[in-house]
Amino acid sequence: MKKIFSFRDFDTHYIIVFFGIQITIRHKDNFNYRPATKSGVMEDKRKKQLIVSLTTFPARINKVHLTINTLLRQKTKPDRVVLWLAESQFPDKNLPDSLTRLFDLGLEVKYCEDIRSYKKLVPSLREFPEDIIVTADDDMYYAEDWLEGLYNAYLEHPDNIYTRRGCRTVIQDNKICVIPPRKYNFKYNFPTDCNNLLMGGSGTLYPPHSLHRDIFDIDKIKSLIPTHDDIYFWVMALLNGKKIAVVGGFDYSFHYTDASRDGGLCLENTAEGLGMTSRSAFDIMTEEYPEIISILKNED
Repeated sequence: MKKIFSFRDFDTHYIIVFFGIQITIRHKDNFNYRPATKSGVMEDKRKKQLIVSLTTFPARINKVHLTINTLLRQKTKPDRVVLWLAESQFPDKNLPDSLTRLFDLGLEVKYCEDIRSYKKLVPSLREFPEDIIVTADDDMYYAEDWLEGLYNAYLEHPDNIYTRRGCRTVIQDNKICVIPPRKYNFKYNFPTDCNNLLMGGSGTLYPPHSLHRDIFDIDKIKSLIPTHDDIYFWVMALLNGKKIAVVGGFDYSFHYTDASRDGGLCLENTAEGLGMTSRSAFDIMTEEYPEIISILKNED
């Protein structure tokens, strides 16, 4: 028997379901933001470093400090926090004071080729091949236990890739489909397997050498799905035989900074006539790597 009424405070929305009708009401963000005041990275580096990696672009450069401040306030300190910027977008390397003041607290800024949102992971994989990379997005606040949950899960089972939030995928008519979160009422009890589609903004931990070699094929990235990095990263994990574990799932809330209003791929990928849909991105990757269908079917 279905529930007549349910209520959930999910991220920055109240989700009310009444007789099967879902109502979503946005409410004021209740994240307790505090700027970092002391070093947020390890002085004595781990042998296998824990590196938080992210990127941004000019429209958000004056607001990304909000996210980085929360990354520098983690209970479990990373060894590095690295912000990757495209050389072509910041040719004079002139950064706002809100960022440069964080250099003394552990922030590192590095420059690379403009590969859009892929910059949050691929350059770090190249520069730190033997270390643990955790990706973050540039328009989110991260709670102080965010990194702790991912890292503790990794320490317990180092072979998996870990994401704070994921969605379930299924194969229908030999095509990859995502089960919308509302179908399982924003709850999760996912097994650790390949059918968990990682949601990168929630935070994803990649152990060393966990992705297929084509993660470094920039020409392929640009030609296949230049605006769907999470799907490309997920396929690279499948091809390398890695399973994805969800840590926290929809029981762990996330909060966006106001930088999310300043554009980004979430708008480009859904706006009519721009980018591509997730559906076509899956189709493109399946055509390029048809073996992923068998991998997912075997998991089922």
